[in-house]
Amino acid sequence: MNIYLIGMMGSGKSTVGKILAKKMAIPFIDLDHYIEVKNNKSITSIFKENGESHFRELESDALSQIEESTVLVACGGGIVQNKTNREKLQIEIPSTVYTTYERLRKSKDGLAVSIMRGERCSACNISVPNKIAQTIGTPDNISFCNSCQRILITDD
Repeated sequence: MNIYLIGMMGSGKSTVGKILAKKMAIPFIDLDHYIEVKNNKSITSIFKENGESHFRELESDALSQIEESTVLVACGGGIVQNKTNREKLQIEIPSTVYTTYERLRKSKDGLAVSIMRGERCSACNISVPNKIAQTIGTPDNISFCNSCQRILITDD
């Protein structure tokens, strides 16, 4: 059985994962690094050359390849966009995303929350399809920007 750490970029998955895996005496895999090695390309290159949808396919394939192992795996937050991945990870995402949103919304700095104006993230000005909010089961006015890793609140 695998243990999965899921979170946004910079949330500490790899740091905590390595320590926890060592204490548990099991291997550690950073799924992004695994994808980079298997494809001989950086994640940035994959996104630029083939787009996010291709990366998500590679991510799902990588998850399937390590599914029957006993390892601790660090996964990016975007892995939960795919329903099959959520089932493999055995997680229920709506409450997790909403809880994170509520926690960040109430935080003093609010740096991880931005407004989505139309279909663009106000922080990085990248187009963000509003459909993602329904895909991950959050309230209709919440989305996620994969570019700047911010939770977005739709400005209606």
